Amino acid sequence: MLTTRPLLPAVSLLSLISLSTVPAWGQEAPIAGPDPAPPAVSEPVPVAPDPAPAPAPPPPSTYPPPPAAPSALPEAMVSRFRTGRVLYGVGTAVGLIGSGLTVASIVLTSVYGIGSGPGQYGPALAYAGSGSSGAAVLFTAVGLGLQHSALASVGADTGKGLFATGTLFGILGLAGVGSSYYFGLAKPVDNSETIAFGISIAATVLLSVGGILYFADENRMVRAYRRLTTF
Repeated sequence: MLTTRPLLPAVSLLSLISLSTVPAWGQEAPIAGPDPAPPAVSEPVPVAPDPAPAPAPPPPSTYPPPPAAPSALPEAMVSRFRTGRVLYGVGTAVGLIGSGLTVASIVLTSVYGIGSGPGQYGPALAYAGSGSSGAAVLFTAVGLGLQHSALASVGADTGKGLFATGTLFGILGLAGVGSSYYFGLAKPVDNSETIAFGISIAATVLLSVGGILYFADENRMVRAYRRLTTF
């Protein structure tokens, strides 16, 4: 009896521990299941950037709008003006030849006199020179007239003052050319050749003055035409 008493508390303690570890009657011990799946990670949805603000309209310009491009010149006007320039160029070339012949006749007659040696060709050169100068005035007058008409058709004529004055000198020069031919060929009076030579020189001078006025008129019209085509 003395030997079994100290064991009773230990046995009681062991039985309580064993009963606490045994599941209750009619209950099953829980079975460990699989590990739960980790929560799904959702990908971030891209967010569209905010639209850029519309550019502000430019401030109104303080400068006036550029002028509208000028319309092309009429083809008939351009053709007429160019034809006039060609005729004027031909007249200028013929006039230079006439002036050269006139100068040659003056040199010959001054050195050798009229009717002796080489000087006998002086009057013939003078007639040829005055005749060429007269033809030159005709060409240039027609050419300038066409150019005046072309510019007038578009309201850009420069005026006919120089043209009219040059034409007057040209008419006087042509009359002198005809008179020199009359005296040189018909010989109605004594010293007809000398008179014809002097008249031919005077006629050439008148024609040259008319040519200078024509040249000034031509330059004015060319400047007006260039303003129309390069505006």
